[in-house]
Amino acid sequence: AGLRNPLRVKCLHAQLAHYLARGGNPVGEEVARMLPTLHCPDRLCDRASPT
Repeated sequence: AGLRNPLRVKCLHAQLAHYLARGGNPVGEEVARMLPTLHCPDRLCDRASPT
């Protein structure tokens, strides 16, 4: 999901996936906050619930 223009954001699903997998992605974190609560009983999904 490359970007030609660094002032634009695309592929919010990719931003979210990156945030959930590795953290440290403010765009993905904001997308996670916008989503309803997710049901994920696995400890690896803890980051999916916004703080």
